Amino acid sequence: MREGEVKMKKLLIKTDSELQNFRDKFNSFSPNPVALTYLQQSSVYGCYLRNELVAGYTVNTQAPFRYIDWLPEGSIRENILKKYYVDNKTAECCCLWISKTQVTKFQRNFIYMFLMYDLLKTGRHYIFGGTTASKVGAYHSQALNHTVYKGPLTLPKRPEGQIYYTTWATLLKFITLSYFKETYHDIMNKFRRKNENLKTPLG
Repeated sequence: MREGEVKMKKLLIKTDSELQNFRDKFNSFSPNPVALTYLQQSSVYGCYLRNELVAGYTVNTQAPFRYIDWLPEGSIRENILKKYYVDNKTAECCCLWISKTQVTKFQRNFIYMFLMYDLLKTGRHYIFGGTTASKVGAYHSQALNHTVYKGPLTLPKRPEGQIYYTTWATLLKFITLSYFKETYHDIMNKFRRKNENLKTPLG
């Protein structure tokens, strides 16, 4: 945690009242509402600042899968189901939302690290994600680097989108490299600040 920032807590949300609060928050951010029943079957994580829910996400490993429900009926949907969503091979990360007015960029990075860690804990070979926003898809593709579908969806407010995935091993490698990169930048920034503080005017 950086100096002056409030410590963020990540908690597993379990009660129906807390799940409903998460649902209300997510639905206020997203044009693609989530059902309470989906949250009840998933692992739902909330991130809190001063006991206020400011971000969250879900990790799901059982049917019905949210991203499969996005796909129109047909051969493409059936092929994705048969190839990836069999034999308990898949986990999907969904319903990620972050209050940009309350969460700093540094804290957002921690939320993504929390999410990826919780996905690794599932032990599932395939890790799926999806979006109806092209900018979000471009950002997520850094970690979820295989697109399996891009095109029409069943969502009334966002009829176009994409679904992508990575493997457990690739995600672990991505997290490891990201951690060392972030640590290196923090060390160099502290080194530069220290040198700046030691500088004195020439007399």
